[in-house]
Formats: sequence, C-alpha cells, structure tokens
Amino acid sequence: MWTILFGCSFAAVAVFLVWKSLSRFSTIRSNVDSALTSDNAIPGPSPDRATGNSADIAAAGGLVPFVRQLHESYGPIARFWLGPGASVVSINDPGLVQKTLKLGSRPSEIFAFLEPVLGADNLQVYDASRAKALRRLLLPAFGPAVLRRKYENLAAMADDLIQDWLGCAGRQEVVPVQAHLLKLGLRTSLEASVSCPLGTIDVDQFRTAYDAVFTYLFDKQTQGIVGDAAQQLAFERGVDYLHGTIRSLYSQRQKAEDEPEEDVCQLLLTEIDPTTGQPFTPAAIVSHLMVWIVGAYHTSVVALSWTMFCLAQHPDVQAKVRAEVDALLPKGRSPAYDDLERLPYTTQVVKESMRLFTPGPFAARLVDEDTPLGDRVLPAGTTLFYPLSVIHTNPSLWPEPDRFDPERFSPEAVRTRHPQAYVPFGVGPRICPGERFAWLEIKLLLALIVQHFTFELAMPVADVVPTEKFVLFAKDDIRIRLHRRQ
Repeated sequence: MWTILFGCSFAAVAVFLVWKSLSRFSTIRSNVDSALTSDNAIPGPSPDRATGNSADIAAAGGLVPFVRQLHESYGPIARFWLGPGASVVSINDPGLVQKTLKLGSRPSEIFAFLEPVLGADNLQVYDASRAKALRRLLLPAFGPAVLRRKYENLAAMADDLIQDWLGCAGRQEVVPVQAHLLKLGLRTSLEASVSCPLGTIDVDQFRTAYDAVFTYLFDKQTQGIVGDAAQQLAFERGVDYLHGTIRSLYSQRQKAEDEPEEDVCQLLLTEIDPTTGQPFTPAAIVSHLMVWIVGAYHTSVVALSWTMFCLAQHPDVQAKVRAEVDALLPKGRSPAYDDLERLPYTTQVVKESMRLFTPGPFAARLVDEDTPLGDRVLPAGTTLFYPLSVIHTNPSLWPEPDRFDPERFSPEAVRTRHPQAYVPFGVGPRICPGERFAWLEIKLLLALIVQHFTFELAMPVADVVPTEKFVLFAKDDIRIRLHRRQ
C-alpha cells in the first residue's frame, strides 16, 4: 500500500526529481558517471548536455513508455539521464532485482521537495539503518491483531460507501469511482494512523487542503510551475491546516482518559525515538504521522479503482468473483475479518489488475558500496531504478502482457515464476509496511461491491487514460454505471 512512500512510494514523483536533486552532488555524480562510461559501460541513449533524456521521455509519452522502450532497445540493464549529470541505472529482470534486494537506502535528496509538509528530517530521507529502526517501532500498528480490532470501524466506513452507491444506482447516476474511493481512502488512512473517529475532522476539508499542497509541490518540481498568488496562498493555508489538524489530533490523544488506541500516533506518543534516544518531539510526531497518512491515502483505493475498470470490461471474470463471494457469504452476509483470506480467485483478480496498473510504478535505491550486477560493477553512489510496471509487463516473463488474465496468479502459475517478477509493493528492506492493511481494505471493499452491484464502464475505454503522478491515477477518473442486485 505505501508503495510510494515506503517501497516504490513517491517514486513516480521521485524519478522526475532525481536530476534536480542529484545535480547538487556534481562531484559524486561525475565520478559515478565516469565509472559507468568506462570499460564497465552500461548501454543507453545519449543524453542532451542540458536536459539529459527529458526530450526522449516526453516524446515517448511519459516515463513508463520511455523505460519500456529503453529496455526493448538496450536489454535488461540500461542507463539513461533524467537531467545533466544525473544518470540512472534501470533493471528489468527479476534475477537482477534479486541480487540488489539488500539495498535499503535511497537518494535522500529525491524527497527534498516534500520538506515544506513533511519536515526536513522525515522517514523519506532516512538511510537504511534509521529507516529500519523506525519501521520496526511502528510496524506493530499494522499487525494482524491490531487490524482485527480495527476491522469493525473499517467495515463501517466501507458500508457507508455502499449505501452511497446504492443511492447512486437508484438514481441511475454514473459514479466516478476513483474520486469516491479516494475520499474513503483518506478516512481509512486516518483511522489506521490516528484512529480518527468520524466527525472529528472534516474529511472533505482535509482532502481539499491535501490536494492543494501536494498538487502544488508536484507541479512546481516536475514542471517548474509555481502557480499564481491564489495557488501559493492555497498551498500555504493547506500546509497550515494539515499541520494544525495533526497537532490537534495528537494533542487530544495526549489528554484522552480512555484506553489508548493501538495505532501509529500512540506509538509515537509513548515510545522512544530510536534515532535520538529521547521521546519523539512534537515536530517529529507531525512529520511521521503525515508520512503514514500520505502513504495510506492513495495506493490501495487507486488499485481498487483499476480493478473495477478491469472487471467492468470482463463481465465473465466479474461474475466469477461474485460467485466466489456469494458462496462464501450466503444471503448477503457481510464479510468478517477471517473471510477475506478465503477469497483466492478474488485475490488473483486484484493481483492481475495491479500487474497491469501498478499503483506505484517505480522504486529507487542508492548503491552505497560498489555492487556486482551481472557482468558489471555498479559504483557506490549509483542511483538504481526499478521500473516495477515495466517488469510487470515484460513479455519474456508475462506472455501477452497486455491481456487481463487472472489465471496468471493461480497457485500453479505462481510456482513457476521468479518471485521478483511481481513486486507491486516494492522490494527489499523498504517494502511497503502496510501491505497487510492494503489487502484487507481492497478485498473488503471488492467483496461488498460485487455483493451489492453488477457494473459496467460508462465511458469509452480509450478515454480512461493512466497518468503518472503520485500514483498511477486515471486522468479523468473511471466512470462506472452500477446496477443494484436483487
């Protein structure tokens, strides 16, 4: 789930920013580039001196199609430039991924653009050892025992969505599912991070502030768009609102006399910061809570949006998912926590949709020491790029890679495939810590949706355009027509 923030999280953003950030380390980069262009040369297109391969990326239609073409032309390990003096080594082979799994650091400057909202010292800029210590401290908040206790609240939020959609179906309204699911995703991320009761904050206002802040930062860093005075003001007010809301939530928790909740906020309030050996400061609490809320907000609900897109085009698969849910939950019984582990075909369907539409398409790591890779050696300081969505559609691994086929994830098929051929939650020691939470959320929602509705696409397939931003969004949403089941 936290594909961008923890595994491949914010990597779609990160790769657009690497050249801006790595150019600060011109001496280091020059040494790395010299090493990679010697007898140890890694193939790739020639860069423009001023812009790297930016023009090639734009001509290809984006980073995903560019990297796909890159590997088609140059093989499983290739190099390209995101800007002047900022080369990246990309690998499109599960065996090569396997050999680099130990890497746990990332080019810290990639995430400098988030400093206004996350603070200067946040998880995104932690090296491998600091990140490991903090993850070890906070992961219990997403363990199975805690998720089981939170399940009732999450199920109630899911039911709110179903009731809303029943109304839409009754009025024959077309539903922009991505927008609806993102609103729900914010609610569930707040529940996971701060156990925020419904009504404690205005979710719509929080989301408006959130979108203003992160859209401004993304556009400024990736396109050089600074916005007008109104956008700048909305950004500043949004940052103030988000920080103020988080401070208010944890301040209320400090004063609460009820039994403490089991979540990220409680751990930050009661445990010792492994970096300083002291209690977490208020600034650190705000920073870490923002990281976890951001990480939980997008990814799983965007994955579910794409799953609905796939199922809307394949009514036979949709019917098979519905039959599995109906058999497990007769007479419309609501799914219990343990039921979600008894939906093997539904799980295959979600995995296949995440293969085709990987929510966080990329991951990046920093090579912190000279590292053998195939018949080459990557020098320390190399930025290593994992194009997850390109690996997921590599025809040597996935025959007819653009075809939707959940049988690719049958137990028999999985046993014959390299484990690193499918890595939607990232790789190595910084793999998504919220994977268990993500699966719970996705399968709970999908089970309820197919219980209550049949559905079809209410727009031409060609109008559903994946766009690379914080995650792989549908540019103009995914409009679905719902039909209530009798």
